Amino acid sequence: MVEKRVSGLTRFIFKSPEWYKVLFCLLLFVAIISTVAFQSGQIQDRIIKGMAIIALPAIAAALITPPITRIFGGIMNLNRSSILALFTSMVLTFVILLSSVLERTISSGVQPSVTNQGIALGLGLILGLRLAMLQSTSNTSALRMALPSALQTLITIPVLGEYIPPDTLPGIYARILVSCAVFALGSILFVQYINSPMQKSIGFKTTDFIQSLISHLTHKTPQMEELLSEMGSSADIPVVTMALRGSGDDKRLKAVFSMPMIHPGPLGEIGGGTLQKQLDAALKTNDCTVVFPYHSTAHHDFNPTMRSELDKITGASHMTLEKLEYSHEATDSVRVFHDGVEILGQRFANNILLVASTPDILTDDIEFAVGLGMMNAAKHDTVRNVGIVDAHNSGGEESLPTLQGSKVSYRLIDAASETSRKLVEGEARGFLAGAVQQKTKYTADEGMGELGIRTTLVKTHSGQRTAYILLDGNNLVPGLRGEILKNLFEAGLVDNAEIMTTDTHTVNMNTAHNYIGARIDHEELIGIVEKTVKEAAENLEPCEAGMNTEIAEDVQVFGAHRTAELLGVTSTLLAVSGYIGVINLTAATILTILLYQIMP
Repeated sequence: MVEKRVSGLTRFIFKSPEWYKVLFCLLLFVAIISTVAFQSGQIQDRIIKGMAIIALPAIAAALITPPITRIFGGIMNLNRSSILALFTSMVLTFVILLSSVLERTISSGVQPSVTNQGIALGLGLILGLRLAMLQSTSNTSALRMALPSALQTLITIPVLGEYIPPDTLPGIYARILVSCAVFALGSILFVQYINSPMQKSIGFKTTDFIQSLISHLTHKTPQMEELLSEMGSSADIPVVTMALRGSGDDKRLKAVFSMPMIHPGPLGEIGGGTLQKQLDAALKTNDCTVVFPYHSTAHHDFNPTMRSELDKITGASHMTLEKLEYSHEATDSVRVFHDGVEILGQRFANNILLVASTPDILTDDIEFAVGLGMMNAAKHDTVRNVGIVDAHNSGGEESLPTLQGSKVSYRLIDAASETSRKLVEGEARGFLAGAVQQKTKYTADEGMGELGIRTTLVKTHSGQRTAYILLDGNNLVPGLRGEILKNLFEAGLVDNAEIMTTDTHTVNMNTAHNYIGARIDHEELIGIVEKTVKEAAENLEPCEAGMNTEIAEDVQVFGAHRTAELLGVTSTLLAVSGYIGVINLTAATILTILLYQIMP
């Protein structure tokens, strides 16, 4: 349910087009519609009138709204200001067009003319719309946003003297004042309505959330994290680290597997979004080290509230490296299938690495408690440490997290126990390992993070080759994992392998479902993965491995069910606010028209 709510929220996030493109569209739209919205004069005269009353004031307001808004403590950039100007221009044009049609059909003798009264109503309406938008995105009082909201209306008022008969001009100005008051009041009531539910349930206003999110997206400010920290709770996070190092004299690290049981979300670089990059930077001790920041078992309730909390994770990771006890022994890897669940496991001395996949069930994150259950189930006999990796390699829009008590959770725990038992029974001897990292041309918009593709190949005493392949992304499209594995097996490059993703949320700025393979050519990607496996095979050398577990204490995370609560309230408000907004505007419009009827 959390991923669905994230999807519902991220569809409202968009990249603003360039301001000059938007303003060109505004000019073009007004020029075309003005020919029918105004009754009198030649076509060129109507276009000029439309430009004077609608387009030019809107453009002027678009250009000066950002600096004026910032003066009064708000936020607005030029691109978004231009979009707002285009929207309000379309609204004003529609009101004028409707008024013109009414005047031509049923009210041609009314003074002031219905068209001019429509202009007055429209100017009040766009003031109300701008006020609601600026209040929501700037999270400041209506009084402070009054001037920025009124800019388009104020700039238009002097222009009206050129196109409205002097004897009716005072009446039009009075009607503008009335409509501005009514729609401003409606806007204030609307913003109060959308703020109330979240403030009662979460502790901060909806406009706080919207404003901090926009600030993060546009200026990378920490306001969102400061807001989320208010709802956080403390958790102790197990951090499992495994390292492979050469067994020669220099003992240099070849690869570091990092498996902290925390979630790299919720969105973009907020909270845990930079987890993979920070682990990569913190654990790369020399040019030969390839860091594998695996996604372990945790879902959105274990999102860090602030990026600074990740320092506790990297600190614990360093401690594990310092305390590693190495051994040159490894068993052959085994794969256990259990009713739709697959676990690839390998034992290194008395430590076990388990990689869990559910390619046919389309599950999402494995819950923290389920991971602990798997870890405990795998600690047979002499097993000292267990590292759990959630492969996170086959997603769909209907994917749900694996929660404790679900059928899949029991299957995973049983499979972990069976895999461990087989590994304990297996013979452990010397092994070779090679590791490579490959940057790619793919971008976050295509589903690939900046860490690219990283591969470790382990060759045991029996000659078995096992590849651990990590892609920096948030899941794969269904079927792609199978395509990659099939190619590696048919090429004879590996005997066993698993494809994993880091679950990075830096690729989810525009959608919750930006899976690897949705925008990337499959054959090309398969070729790149094959290349990394071949390169890892070329630098195989005798290695030894060590694994250790440390606890990162008092990490501030969202807490149980808080993510679902936050996203649930937000998604509901976004869904309902549209209907409430329409009702609000309709009521304000009717009230304004009724007031017009009693005015001279």
